[in-house]
Amino acid sequence: MMETVMISCHVDHDLECLDRMVDAEPLDLLIVGGGINGASLAREAALRNWRVLLVEKGDFGAQTSSMTTKLAHGGLRYLENMDFGLVHESLLERARLVESAPHLVKPLQFLLPVFRGQAGRPGWQLRIGIQMYHWLAGSKDIGNPDQWSPERIAGQMPEFRQDGLRAGIGYFEAQMDDSRLVLESLLDAVQLGAVAVRDCMATGIDASGGDTRTVSLKHARSGHAFQVRARCVVYTAGPWTDEVWRHFDPAHESVLVPSRGVHLVLNRPGPACGLAVIHPHDARLFFILPWHGKTLVGTTETAVAGPETAFEANEEEIDYLVEGYRYVFPGALDRGDVLSSFAGIRPLVRQPGRSAGETSRKDMIHMDPERVCFVAGGKYTTFRRVGERVAEAVAGVLGRKFQTGLSVGRRFPGAERAITLEEVQAALDERQAVPELASNLLARYGTRALEVARFHGQQPSMLEPLHPDHPETIGEAVFSRSYEWSRTPEDFLFRRTRLGLLVDRSAREELKQKLIDRCGYTD
Repeated sequence: MMETVMISCHVDHDLECLDRMVDAEPLDLLIVGGGINGASLAREAALRNWRVLLVEKGDFGAQTSSMTTKLAHGGLRYLENMDFGLVHESLLERARLVESAPHLVKPLQFLLPVFRGQAGRPGWQLRIGIQMYHWLAGSKDIGNPDQWSPERIAGQMPEFRQDGLRAGIGYFEAQMDDSRLVLESLLDAVQLGAVAVRDCMATGIDASGGDTRTVSLKHARSGHAFQVRARCVVYTAGPWTDEVWRHFDPAHESVLVPSRGVHLVLNRPGPACGLAVIHPHDARLFFILPWHGKTLVGTTETAVAGPETAFEANEEEIDYLVEGYRYVFPGALDRGDVLSSFAGIRPLVRQPGRSAGETSRKDMIHMDPERVCFVAGGKYTTFRRVGERVAEAVAGVLGRKFQTGLSVGRRFPGAERAITLEEVQAALDERQAVPELASNLLARYGTRALEVARFHGQQPSMLEPLHPDHPETIGEAVFSRSYEWSRTPEDFLFRRTRLGLLVDRSAREELKQKLIDRCGYTD
């Protein structure tokens, strides 16, 4: 069993690490971009004892990697495009995530309702699709499909639309905490010897050094500049891949078709199970999910020109998702029930003649002769395999033998062993002041909940809730700032936790100020 190491995540520690690298032996690998693909690659490289540095211009997982539908899934709708290989790989990786990060990835029962005369696919095709999905998962499926009668659906969800309802098809997916999978991938990489530095930009690269590249870095918070040498540089820049690529090749033709996906958080209790629904407007599959005591609805798919930074839904997108929700829950849904929204840009690899919805989620790895690699595309669920494939490409450049499967079965830091709620409560020293604090810590941190619970014992104010209706505390916020690279209120509210999406706008502003005044956070 691996031992968890408490890692300092303060700015001074980052600067010390960068200082040591300036005149040191060249790195084996420098990774630019701290989303899920970069984090996975850092973990794979560290597992092979490579000298690796990852830098991220902002917070880890701040963009696409924290703006997903929160599902580790095979991709039911990709069967239409005959993308059987990707679906099979995704279903295999889904099962591995459930095993290696059970606190962050949990099986969830799903229902695909079938209505008389519904747009798109007839019921018999949907049944065949679900059965094929089950077959592709093989022995690694996390639950068996079944049939739901209208009566069973009504018994589970009395508000569910009965008009025209013929049946439902049950199957399983897994619900995940996307941003914390990024975080725990990096924590594991750092425990294995990697270095990860946020708020640090790669500003230039000199390829004149033979087998090494000299990369100029600028640390945004301190203003300090550094130059480090690396034998290979990999850009995991997500939707910014084309933009970065053009710095090296001004004639570069875009390889991405960026796609905007929007989600709503409704101030309503979630349904009894996950719902995969065919939208009446365009016959596109979207989801209605139980999520932290609320309802999560998404997603849209709109091709955009580039990696825009509008992270909230516009009125048209809200109308589309509200229409879809009302299709299956025809009771009144007031626009005031939309508590929050978020939008992310998917970096899909361009396929001529295909729309964003038809475009495969396969990854693309391009290693140029200058030992600079670009990674594009990829499906979140397959991040382990993407990281492994990129590491194999890097190994070829470094002249290293490569062994696959080192990360298969390796548990994430919060899954070292199964712990009980009673253990977490005991670690709180029976001074629990916030309802559900222990269960909340266990669900978010897994084994690491013991560390967070003990941290609360430093002073009584640590047990103070940040919001009267939610279990997050002053202590958790300070712990996250100390050991999870949280620096701004947004880091804690939207990525280390989801508290910022579960309260209204005025409460969010109050929480931001409290984190600054009481917990040492900065704008």
